[in-house]
Amino acid sequence: MANNDSHFVVIAENSNYLLIAPVELDKKVITPHYSIIEGKSKLNKLVKLEAMKFNGGLKVKRVKIK
Repeated sequence: MANNDSHFVVIAENSNYLLIAPVELDKKVITPHYSIIEGKSKLNKLVKLEAMKFNGGLKVKRVKIK
């Protein structure tokens, strides 16, 4: 599970929810473990978002087939 120092990228959003995935900022790679969170934050569960630009975009880590 992710710790407090993890970074996430917003894949999609609507008025109520955000689809997020972990991202390795230094490698510009998204790990394909997606989560849906509520976009509305409450004081004790603040969702902090920061706009970032990735030159060349982001890549998705290859999924291992079991």
